[in-house]
Amino acid sequence: MNRFDNPELPEAGTTPRCGDCEEYSSSLSTRRAFVVVPVEPQDESGLATKTLDHLHSAGVASWATILFVRADSESLTRSELFNRGMKDAVSRGAKYVFWLRNGCLPRVGAMERLLEISRCRRAIAAVGRNFPVGHEGNRKTWFGSRIIQTNKTEISPVDWAPDYCTCLPAVAIGNGFRPGIPDHWAAEDFCLSAGKRGIPCLVVGSAAVDHHSWELSRVVSKRPSWLLGDESIFDTWKKLNRRGNMLNPKVRFRFFLSHWGFTGLVPACSPYFRLAVITILRGIFPIAWLRKFYGNRSEAWQLQRAYRSVIKT
Repeated sequence: MNRFDNPELPEAGTTPRCGDCEEYSSSLSTRRAFVVVPVEPQDESGLATKTLDHLHSAGVASWATILFVRADSESLTRSELFNRGMKDAVSRGAKYVFWLRNGCLPRVGAMERLLEISRCRRAIAAVGRNFPVGHEGNRKTWFGSRIIQTNKTEISPVDWAPDYCTCLPAVAIGNGFRPGIPDHWAAEDFCLSAGKRGIPCLVVGSAAVDHHSWELSRVVSKRPSWLLGDESIFDTWKKLNRRGNMLNPKVRFRFFLSHWGFTGLVPACSPYFRLAVITILRGIFPIAWLRKFYGNRSEAWQLQRAYRSVIKT
């Protein structure tokens, strides 16, 4: 019997049924592994179907139960959807749970490798290569963090990793993502809290994931360059008090002080000083001049241009 010939899985190209948690599982599943995929209500491109088709063709559906957790309200955050899925998975006896963002397409063998590392080392295991995003894992420093780059042969210990494609033992779940933490920091907060309980976080260089172009379009919209981006600087200031915004002072100070202690005041305050300086520069110079003279040195602008070039192709 071919490993893809599973009567419980829909045919490739079919649309997942609507529901709170949509399940696609296989009788061959022996490790009690669950893959949780949050689906936003405005999934107009059928990204959930594309993700399911990819997991089916990559063989993941032959050994794991796949849960698509669909938002029934636009107010629900990605971390809240992950919490729903993790709670459902644990109630069904899951021993290992994957976070997988809708539109992130793991390369063949990547999720199996993460499961192996998580099982052998009782650790949170994340993909070591994200194409073309390039963000793998981070380590804490006294006054913030630094990105850790991992080559194909390494397994690097980090303090946290993004939730693009990550495997964790069920014992690490606890109460899930902490309420009130923005999606941008949810995985970071989770991994740091798990580390305090003795559960390490590892980035696996031999595991890679590709990002669907539509998923990248959302990344672009959520990572604008303050100095060189299209958004008005005054609109950026207006967002400070929005729920889920990483510049919200209450949320920002709560997050950094809980994990960094007193030194967390530095990373907590630094964006406000930077935004103030950028506001002055944007008020004095035309945006075209700023892009011409500073565009090649701005990491945020270079990332935004790279994402856009991928989306257009």
